[in-house]
Amino acid sequence: MKDRDIDTTDIPPVLEFLSLPFVSEFVFRNVRTSERRKQEQVADFLILHRGTGILVEQKCQEDPSARTRQKAELWARKKAKEGWSQARRAFTRRRDFPVWCDHPRQGHVEFRGGLPPIQHSIVTVEVFQPVDLQPDVESLPLDHDGVPITYLSVNDFLNLAVQLRSVSELMDYLAARRTLPPADLRLIGEEKELFSFWRQRTWSEQSCCRG
Repeated sequence: MKDRDIDTTDIPPVLEFLSLPFVSEFVFRNVRTSERRKQEQVADFLILHRGTGILVEQKCQEDPSARTRQKAELWARKKAKEGWSQARRAFTRRRDFPVWCDHPRQGHVEFRGGLPPIQHSIVTVEVFQPVDLQPDVESLPLDHDGVPITYLSVNDFLNLAVQLRSVSELMDYLAARRTLPPADLRLIGEEKELFSFWRQRTWSEQSCCRG
């Protein structure tokens, strides 16, 4: 089977999913930088929040149901490594290199001083089954120079965006998630139970504070 990725930055529903809860003015797509006149894409999305950013790189496939379970796992591990390798370029480029993004209203947007400070980087992979990324632990770091790296399925990430409704709540959730053992942080596709536990605990703590 031909291994073909889908450019989801050009699919309206993905941008709409992120723009509604995170406010469209602060969601940019197709993040590119240049060095020696050569442009490179470093992330699919940049979400700005109070002067800092969240970089999101995602890998999608043409037909997720076409692969067997085993082949889907192999594909996910491969694409997770590719996703992080691509996002890493944003951290290894000199900060004074210009960065370009696309915006649904503003069009072509340039950050002349380079990327804003990155608070978090998220690599998402389109799978509809749990996948353990632990076999590729050496190629999938959980932080880079102090910037946390999170691995999620595309579906889980979009659900988090819709459920949490704000960048600050997303950051709170990702920070709480970081308390898990490293092996659990490399397991994607099983976010529902973890999110439910976090939400119930958060509501319980808020109730105690109000009481």
